[in-house]
Parts: sequence; structure tokens; C-alpha cells
Amino acid sequence: MGRSEDRISCLPDSVLQSILAMMPLKSAIRTDVLSQKWRNLWKYSLSTATNLDFESLSISHSNIDTEMLQSILTECSLLEILSLRSCQHLAVINITVPDLKLKRLTIGDCFISDLLEIDAPKLQSFHYFGRLCSETNFTNISSLEDASIYSIGRNSELDYTYLLTDLSHIQILTLCTATLHLHQNEESFDDDLIELQNLQELQFLMTSMSDGYLTCFYTFFSICSSPFLEKLFIRLPIHVEDRNEEKYGVSVRLNPIGLDNFTFDHLKVIKVTNFKGSTNEMRMVSFLLQKAAVLETLVLVLPFVKVENGKERLVLRILRGQVLLLQKAAPSAQIILHEFGEDDGFNPTHVEIYNDYSCLPSIPSMVAGEKISQNCNF
Repeated sequence: MGRSEDRISCLPDSVLQSILAMMPLKSAIRTDVLSQKWRNLWKYSLSTATNLDFESLSISHSNIDTEMLQSILTECSLLEILSLRSCQHLAVINITVPDLKLKRLTIGDCFISDLLEIDAPKLQSFHYFGRLCSETNFTNISSLEDASIYSIGRNSELDYTYLLTDLSHIQILTLCTATLHLHQNEESFDDDLIELQNLQELQFLMTSMSDGYLTCFYTFFSICSSPFLEKLFIRLPIHVEDRNEEKYGVSVRLNPIGLDNFTFDHLKVIKVTNFKGSTNEMRMVSFLLQKAAVLETLVLVLPFVKVENGKERLVLRILRGQVLLLQKAAPSAQIILHEFGEDDGFNPTHVEIYNDYSCLPSIPSMVAGEKISQNCNF
């Protein structure tokens, strides 16, 4: 049987607009992907709608453009939660309408966008996934408390220093390894110090533990001052790239440039997930233990394994012995090492970034059992 004919799209625009006018606005917006005929017809629904008092709106895989977005933000005066995902006609993402009540904003994989402007005095939470816009302009975001930036596999060649400067007042921050690529020139660190004075919780989503990535990890703390950081979460890649590092590192060298006098004065909790005891993982853990003077708890979680064969218990004993040999600035710090899936009571605020499959379908899954994309250049 052949493909059925699309007779509805053959109806006059006036009839289609009448149909859309009877649909909820959220459903009407989604019709613009049906065909060229339907594109922009939903604007009629926006202009005639009498019930625009919804507080949450998610637009994905839509042909919405900058003008349409402005219309939505203007007309939906009570909108508090907005999600834009894979909207490939948004050349400019402009979140700047007057009297905006928006509190939570998520933008994901709107690849064509080159300019991101946000003027949202009530915005509290901001999550950005995808290719970072070449130009950003954040004004009046003093209420922003938490943010996450994830650009793995999109573009890692940009300098993210300017973006972190705009977000310097937030309390909770999640970054991927692309955003660790902050500076090419180590000699100019002093000129570009970023003050994260309010930061209390930091999470890194690492896609590699190569020498280059470990150096960038150190670099972050060289140029980003976070004196009141209390919680640090690090999610390591599931697989070791360098097979020579699979053996548990006995000799640990600590030589991060420019951090001889650096200390974490308020860091109390560190949790490292997918810990395998490779050489650079041990170097990172050693660095953290030596710099965290008031540390209370270090949690190391082994990667998820589908089939247990008894080896995991042996691995636990070996790693525990190796970690206990490391020097600690806080002698009373408790070190917990356990298998994946055990509840230790320590979880990041942005746990949904790698646990919520619906967050953004095109983003590499961060849950156990999935190989993480490693497209990040240095």
C-alpha cells in the first residue's frame, strides 16, 4: 500500500489556523516540523490565544526562529521554565524581554546560534549543552545560583574564561573537560584570575585522564579562585585510554605548575566516580588529599561492571591499600572506596546531567555502561 496523501496540509491557511487555534499552544508550536506548509502557522495561535498562563515550556526539534522566540517570551508573561533543544533556526538566542519571570533556562544543541544574550533578573538555574556561541552577553543575572556547561564533542577550541567570568557569582557549577581548556599561555594566569567567591559545589565531567587533561584540571584551580568551595565531584571516564595506565600506580608524583602554595581551605567532601587507580587518577587524588586541609570525606567509586566475577573485591582491596599510602593534609579525613551503585549519601546537585536520559538525547550518556565521547582537543 502506498503512502497516504496528506490532505490536511492541502486545506487553506485560514482553516489550518482555525485548527491550531483550538490546540494548546505547546502542541501548535510542534506542528511547524510537519512540512513547509505548516511552518509559522502556529504564530496565529500565539496572537489569538487567551490562555498563556503556563509556567513551563519545552521546545525541541522545532523551526522556531529568533522572532518567534521573542514573541513567546513577550506573550507568555508567567513563564518560569524554558527549554530550547535542537532549534536549528535560532541564529540569535535572545532572552531579554522586559519583566521576564524566567527562573530556569536550558539550551541544548542549537548549533546555528552565534550569539546568546540573557537579561533575566530572576533567573536562578542555567544549563547549556552543545556548541558554545562565539559571543555571549549576560546582563542582570544576579539571581543566578547554579549553572552547567557541557560542550564535549561540539567545540573545544574556544577560550571559556570569559564565560566563567560572567558566572563568577554562582554557588553551584558543573563543567565538562572542554571548559577546562581555559588558557593557552600559562604566563598570563595572574592577569586573568577568575574570582568564584560564592562557589560552594563544583562538578567536573571528565572524558579523559591523559596528561593534557590532568594539566587542564590543575590549570582550572590556578586561574579560578574558589576559596569557599565545600564539595567537589569528579566523574571520570569509564575506560582507560592508555593501556599502560591500567596497572595501579605505586609511584605518585605531584607537580602541578603554579600551585605550590595553593590549598582548599573549606573543602570537606570529595567524590570521584569511575575510579580505576590509573597513574593520573592517583596523581589527581594525591593532589586533592594534600591540598584539602579540612577534608572530612573522600569517596572513590569503582566503575559499573555488568557481570561480577570476584575480581571487583580484589580490586577494592588493592586500590584501598594504594590510596591509604597517600599523604593527607587532614589526618582525620575518612576515605570510602566502594563499588558502583552503593549509596554513600553524597551526590551532586546536577546529578540529572548524566542520570536523566530525557535531558538532551544527543548528548553522550554519562551513566555506567555507556562509552563517553572523547572528542576534545587541546
